[in-house]
Amino acid sequence: MQGVEYIDSAGLGELVACKKRASAKGGNVKLVMPSESVYKVLSIVSLHLVFEIFDNEAKAIASF
Repeated sequence: MQGVEYIDSAGLGELVACKKRASAKGGNVKLVMPSESVYKVLSIVSLHLVFEIFDNEAKAIASF
């Protein structure tokens, strides 16, 4: 997500919907390298507690 500089309520809703769909099928959604501005929004709405967030793709993949 490092190239994403802005996220609004629709984007946040889609992230939550993706996580919900994945969970229903035994999967998970993890976020990799959100930009500082996106991380700030995730923190404000407490989604940083819902999603595992990684600083690189290898760590995210290894966590599955």
